[in-house]
Amino acid sequence: MEHNNANVKLALTAARAMITDPERWTKGALARDEGGAPVLPYEEGATCWCAIGALMLASGVTAPAHPSHWPRDPFLRARRNETYAAAETLLDAAATIIARRGEREPGAISLNDASVTSHADVLAAFDHAMASLSDEPA
Repeated sequence: MEHNNANVKLALTAARAMITDPERWTKGALARDEGGAPVLPYEEGATCWCAIGALMLASGVTAPAHPSHWPRDPFLRARRNETYAAAETLLDAAATIIARRGEREPGAISLNDASVTSHADVLAAFDHAMASLSDEPA
């Protein structure tokens, strides 16, 4: 899958910025509304997001994730590829952090939703993911 690392970094940076305030970060759902009910990340009432939900919104993902549902427009397909690349980079960073904690289950969702995970851990995963990317196309 070809993607532009600079755009992947932009998606990660934007997603991280969305959840920098701990009040705008959540566990156990992609996003939540003001009352704490789970909502989709791109719904108007969403007020806080998990790591993946923030990445989805920052990347403009509002369609089904399976490649068979991708739009035929080359620009939108490239954007989707960069979103998946950002998610994969975040998953790798989360796996590193989880391994350091001695846990077995890797992934951004596992990191985000684990009872022992702090807001700082999730931000560190974003930082690690962004630092791992060069500015060259992958």
